[in-house]
Amino acid sequence: MKYIVFLLILFSFNCFSEKNNEFTVDITFITDAGNQDIMNFGDKLTYRNTKATGSWKDSLGDYGIIKCLGNYLSSEKLGTNLNLYCQGSNKDEDIFWLTMKRNSKDYDGGIGKSEYIYGDGKFKNLINTKCIYAVEISNEFSILKQKCKINNKKRKK
Repeated sequence: MKYIVFLLILFSFNCFSEKNNEFTVDITFITDAGNQDIMNFGDKLTYRNTKATGSWKDSLGDYGIIKCLGNYLSSEKLGTNLNLYCQGSNKDEDIFWLTMKRNSKDYDGGIGKSEYIYGDGKFKNLINTKCIYAVEISNEFSILKQKCKINNKKRKK
């Protein structure tokens, strides 16, 4: 019996350790589902206003839809400067808003930062959470992987 209690305590400790303060979100945008206004400046620079809808799922077992609006300036020589504003919802109709920013030398993908600026329901505890994301862009879709670290104080509220 002592061993079972010890194993349960050890398991509980591992479940709530600092490692579990991290969660990931996978987002997939279909290029055809987006709407873009594009202005090309020769082969030097491209400016895009974009609107895209995608699906997401997180490492906590939740999933839903995300819609984003924003713009980016890109050049094969200079890279990409991106500013997106997104609204997402899950299967329970809880919503969140986040910003995505990327200023990278990469043209077809790169690493950026996101921040949750609003949330209700289960997302309320994510407000002001800052994350790192990596994105890879192809002709038909974009795949984004976001990694966030939750502060213990936020989790307890």
